[in-house]
Amino acid sequence: MSKLVLPRDAFNQAKLLKGIGMLTLYMLDHKFGLHELITYERDPETEDQFWILINDSDGSFYVNNIRFFDTNSEEIHFFHPCNAKENHTLCFSYQGESEDVFNEDGSINPKFLELLK
Repeated sequence: MSKLVLPRDAFNQAKLLKGIGMLTLYMLDHKFGLHELITYERDPETEDQFWILINDSDGSFYVNNIRFFDTNSEEIHFFHPCNAKENHTLCFSYQGESEDVFNEDGSINPKFLELLK
């Protein structure tokens, strides 16, 4: 298990939560059609907190107690690469593809939407 390093990992976790927050806000606001493409569920035992873990194989950060799904109930994995410097750094892994979720301006990456449709 990886140990947290301050201040680096505080920023990594903050950027992960920022990305998850933007994604779910877009879903709730019906932007980019995300509300029709993605659902999520929280672990009822831990829904009052975020469990952020580090992937030991690549150092990326992910929220372990929130799961996202497409319309066919296939899981979409969201993560933040360690030390990513861009403003919108949330990435996804889905059906063997990995890509940025957001464009630099904060809009949704068309490749992400295309894979979900």
